[in-house]
Amino acid sequence: MNNYKIKRDMNDKLFSDYIRARDEWTCQRCGKYFEEGNRRTLHCCHLLYGRGIRILRFNELQCYALCYFCHQWMGSHPGVTFKFLLNRINIVSFNVLNDLYEDRESFKYDTQRKKRINQDLKTKLDKMNG
Repeated sequence: MNNYKIKRDMNDKLFSDYIRARDEWTCQRCGKYFEEGNRRTLHCCHLLYGRGIRILRFNELQCYALCYFCHQWMGSHPGVTFKFLLNRINIVSFNVLNDLYEDRESFKYDTQRKKRINQDLKTKLDKMNG
């Protein structure tokens, strides 16, 4: 297990905000609503592979808004987490996530990719905000 701290950048903040907004600031496990902007108690949870896997760090198929309690609970119940994810994506999407994971060593998070991700996230958030 790696005990290093993952350095967050602006894309992490944008992506987390996008996932919370996509999920309407509601925990996807318990259904509790959080006031928009409440980032401390409503998390962007990476269910299958943690955000340390760069190729999947900004992949919305495996990310959901979860309150602090549910995020911790899901982290300690992998079987339930797996079922939760499979109830939300189809097996083809699940296999895509696994294929990307297998190809993780070839992924480069360079300046050009960071800029593309940043622009894509800003566009998605702008569309949601109307």
